[in-house]
Amino acid sequence: MKVGQRLNLTDHRRRKAIRRCDHGEETLAEIERSYNVSGCVISRLDGRQ
Repeated sequence: MKVGQRLNLTDHRRRKAIRRCDHGEETLAEIERSYNVSGCVISRLDGRQ
């Protein structure tokens, strides 16, 4: 049994978003909009928490 909130991104989409953040040509807001997630989701990935 898993406890906690369901993840908004699959593992594949999460890795791709991290790559896009690292590449630096897009803002976090642009990446968030492309995946249709809230601001905190991508910023948490960017912090690698």
